[in-house]
Amino acid sequence: MNDTANNVIDTRLQEALSQYFNGVTLRETIGDCAVMTGIRKQNGSPVDIYTPSFAVAGDDTACAEIGKEFERYGKLTTSRLQSTERLLSSRAFRKTPALALLSCPVPVFDDAFDTRSTEARLKIFDEILDGLAALHSASIVHGNLNPDAVRREIADGALRLCDFTFSGGRTTKVTRLPPAYQSRHVINNSQMRMVDDIHAAGMLGYRILLGPHGAEKVLTGVAEAQDSERIVTAILGEETAAPTVEELFREGHPSGEQISRLLARMTGRLPNAAPYSSAEAALKAFRSVVANPSFGIGGGEPGRTSTSPSPDIAMASAMMPQTTHEGVSRTTAIALFGGFLISTAAAVYYYVENNATNETLYLAMESRAALQSEIRDAETRIGAIKSAANALIGADRLVTEARLRGGENASAASGENLASAMKANEVAGSAFAADDIESVMGATETATGDARAALAAIEVAIANARKAQDAAIAAEEVAQLAGGEGLDRYGEARTLTAAAVAAQEDGQMEQAVGHWSGALDGFAAVAAQLQSAAIEAQRAARAAKSAAEAESDSAGYVLALGLERRAETAFGAGAFADASQLFNAAERAYASAATADAPPSAGSPDAALREVTLGDNPERLAEAVAICMDEAPIPASSCPPARPEDEAERIATVAPFDLDRAEVSAADFARFVDETAYVTDAEQ
Repeated sequence: MNDTANNVIDTRLQEALSQYFNGVTLRETIGDCAVMTGIRKQNGSPVDIYTPSFAVAGDDTACAEIGKEFERYGKLTTSRLQSTERLLSSRAFRKTPALALLSCPVPVFDDAFDTRSTEARLKIFDEILDGLAALHSASIVHGNLNPDAVRREIADGALRLCDFTFSGGRTTKVTRLPPAYQSRHVINNSQMRMVDDIHAAGMLGYRILLGPHGAEKVLTGVAEAQDSERIVTAILGEETAAPTVEELFREGHPSGEQISRLLARMTGRLPNAAPYSSAEAALKAFRSVVANPSFGIGGGEPGRTSTSPSPDIAMASAMMPQTTHEGVSRTTAIALFGGFLISTAAAVYYYVENNATNETLYLAMESRAALQSEIRDAETRIGAIKSAANALIGADRLVTEARLRGGENASAASGENLASAMKANEVAGSAFAADDIESVMGATETATGDARAALAAIEVAIANARKAQDAAIAAEEVAQLAGGEGLDRYGEARTLTAAAVAAQEDGQMEQAVGHWSGALDGFAAVAAQLQSAAIEAQRAARAAKSAAEAESDSAGYVLALGLERRAETAFGAGAFADASQLFNAAERAYASAATADAPPSAGSPDAALREVTLGDNPERLAEAVAICMDEAPIPASSCPPARPEDEAERIATVAPFDLDRAEVSAADFARFVDETAYVTDAEQ
């Protein structure tokens, strides 16, 4: 399975993945990760499997950081990103973590996309920003945001962002993102940041509104496919102007002007405007201008641009009497002063009018004071609501984390605490909906405490499972060395080991501890049984040795002594089954040496020698040469002219020899070697 043209994925990693998935094959390399495809054995779901690429796998620190990034991604609960199918973190994946995500094979930008209404396409843009904001909230850079990375699991499923460049915070080279969606910084440095993700999202916005080659049109002015070199030249050259609202919305749109400014700002084309601080800020700005067309997009985050009176003045005006006096005009004052200066009626009229004006002012001042009091009360109330909302969000985050970490199954304690936390969290949500802030704070405090207790219980359960696993594995190694693999008790322990592994994979840590403990007891019993048998065999061999001391010079005794020494070595190393066999063989050898009669005497040196004739006479040798020349399927020139001299007839002298007392066949000797582990002189 090739990672690049020159490197190969570790076969051990492939073997580990094959335990969970069928048909694992490499799809491509994105960022620092190799992306493989496979089928989940348990439920048949197609998955994309991310794991550090071959080039990164040798860097333990980098792999660990990518593993942490996998964990952060696994805790995200949003329908805008690929769903986590399984985070692989068992022993086989400690050095090379792996994250399996459900595959999304259905493209969003299909042939029918541009036939949809403007509102439907803007909704797609909203969902893309929503997914990017969720990813950035976990401090993960997408790094590969383009139309091909926006897909669905099924045809009518939710939009999901795919094809991530997990890097664990490393300075990763960009190798996958199409040039049209790269910023000037990426072209120059080949490194992705969150602000570059926002730039790519803005170019996606142009593609959504301008068609399949919208990004190319923004860069080159031509809405058609362009070669990479021309696009890169356009990016590094003089910055192009942002498309106008008329180009983006040919049929018009209430928020067209604001959306055009938003996309310009996302892609660095809005004069005197700083980039958005986050994808969440861009998402809020987009939703604001869609919901409120009067909102503007300026240099800062979206703010209030309406020219209507401030709320306090408007409210004060509403509280004033509908029929108000506007006081004494200048004309009236002059008339009164000139014509009725000494008239009592004029004086009364002036007083009444002036008094009405003062009353109106007093009423306005009282209204403003009342409004300010209401504003302070509202601010206090809003502060309490914000505190309650933050508490509810914090509790929900902890409850979700405990649930995703398997608190429901890890142990009885974690399950109880998680159930209590979830119940309290539901109570808090209901209280928040009912505007019962005090109850919200109490319930979230309970939910937070129980969720933290559940997380602590999960950690304890995981630690206990790992400790029990290590102990059982060590006991299995001892039992294997002892030679117990063929015993029934060993097989039962292995069955418990498989059950423990399955329980651990399913997050049932406490149950796994029970299985590991049972396996530990089984392996220990096997080793103890074999050790006891070896001790009994050792005692029997020593007893037989004592009985054969009188024959210590015999060959049988020497053979038995060698077998006993080998048995002691095996016993000391813990190979009890081998030790038992060797002790038993030594016992039999000692017994044979003790009961054997005196060995037969060897032939005497002066025994008569025998002369025998070996080889062929000259006539037979000549016949052999003739057969080769006349009948052999080879050229006559290849036949020897004569047979070798050592085949000629000759006389040999043979000395007498001894035979054992009993005849021993090859099968008898093979059985002897098998039962006694005898090593011949040639083998030594």
